[in-house]
Amino acid sequence: MKRVTQVFRKDAAHLWPQILIFLAMLVLFACEDPTYTSQRNHGFPSLTNLLYLLLPLSCWLLVIALVHEETPIGHNQYWLTRPFTWTDLLAAKALFLLAFVNLPVFLCQAAVLAANGISPAGHLTDLLAKQVFFLALLVLPVAALAAVTKGLGRTILGGLLLAVPLAMTAALLAYLAPGSGWGGLAWIRASAVAAVAFGGAVVVLFLQYTRRRTALSRAVLAAAAMLVLLLWATPPWQRAFVLQSWFSTQQIDPQAVRVSFDPRHDVPLPAPASNLTPPHGTRLDIPIQVQDIPPGIEVAADWTQVQAEGGGLAPWRSGWAVNWGIRHEPTGKRWLIVFVDSDYFDRIKDASVRLHGSVDLTLFARTSSLPPDRFADLDVPGIGPCSIMKLRCLSPLPRAILAVVSGKSFLYPPANRTDDYAPYPTSPWFGPLQEYSVPAAFEGKRPVTDMALVLETPVAHIQRSFDFQSLRLADYLSADN
Repeated sequence: MKRVTQVFRKDAAHLWPQILIFLAMLVLFACEDPTYTSQRNHGFPSLTNLLYLLLPLSCWLLVIALVHEETPIGHNQYWLTRPFTWTDLLAAKALFLLAFVNLPVFLCQAAVLAANGISPAGHLTDLLAKQVFFLALLVLPVAALAAVTKGLGRTILGGLLLAVPLAMTAALLAYLAPGSGWGGLAWIRASAVAAVAFGGAVVVLFLQYTRRRTALSRAVLAAAAMLVLLLWATPPWQRAFVLQSWFSTQQIDPQAVRVSFDPRHDVPLPAPASNLTPPHGTRLDIPIQVQDIPPGIEVAADWTQVQAEGGGLAPWRSGWAVNWGIRHEPTGKRWLIVFVDSDYFDRIKDASVRLHGSVDLTLFARTSSLPPDRFADLDVPGIGPCSIMKLRCLSPLPRAILAVVSGKSFLYPPANRTDDYAPYPTSPWFGPLQEYSVPAAFEGKRPVTDMALVLETPVAHIQRSFDFQSLRLADYLSADN
């Protein structure tokens, strides 16, 4: 332990300028983070934008300098002739990261929560989870990269070679496959990416500090980066919803909640503006009935997969579409939203078609309902501080959904379900809070005056199949096309 503390003190003495710069950037960003300071109107946008770059950069430069203090590349380093073992050296580096990187970020995040009226003790597990993802995605990969490169310039070049393909792949995926995101199940993909990044970085650091096998370590780092790319580009995975169902707080009878065709031909009211990008194709609104819903429970669809057969053509099958499942109105009328290939629709729209597939449903328990004129700002259970007048909430991890209900028109589903289903936060960013918008309801182009706010908590996730026979698809063409 004495040798560990000796290396630790030496690193702290050599790197105090980098430590002070990082701490200054961290505190300054906490004071200027627009997530929770924009309403105060005293920040400087140019400074905030600059801090988005300087804060991670100062952290990475500190990590790189720490590793390069005793570079594990080669066989002529001074520490190889001293009575230091690789465990002493690695333990000292780990202690430094905990003391001057992880601990300051943890304390800063706790202070931000307390300053915004959120108990840090009540969100201790969320703060610790953020530390894990921060370490796995922002710290250890940079340490592993520094361990296989000599000098700051080569480390930066290596980082660009790893980061640019990842960014290009994510952008290309978003462009080529709109509407095919992971939605509320994104935490599963993020967890897999973090696990690969963490494992790959640990293996590289172990190889470098024990055997100094730089070529092998670089190969492992490149393989881990490729695997991260593959995971990030993976389309929605059906079994991920099964994994999500394990976290259900309420068990539903396998025979309960059935989806069947409703023979009426009612046309749903016009949909409000949405920030969701629809999948490619022609949109159909198929009238359905959702039966055997437990009392006090509402149902929403997260993923939908559909197959069309008929008209003497080969069957057409869609991929999984996220957040485009069910439109429903307070009257009880519901429509299943599906997107069919436009060319296929034009050829088969007047034929008798069988439409079948699967829909992943989330059941919500409505815990409260309040008209918005009764309050302007309040602490919403399961979310955090909300400004209803501004339709925004702050939360480290929302465990409930604040939705807008119109008594005359429809129940508008939440606009963002990226984090609602996650058992822990997956963001590696320095800030502990995220802003969540509460969508406003509209009846056509006119604001709805009788809307109310409801708080819904997801209690169960189930998958159901449907099979609709002898449909004429042209009868269900959505007015929103």
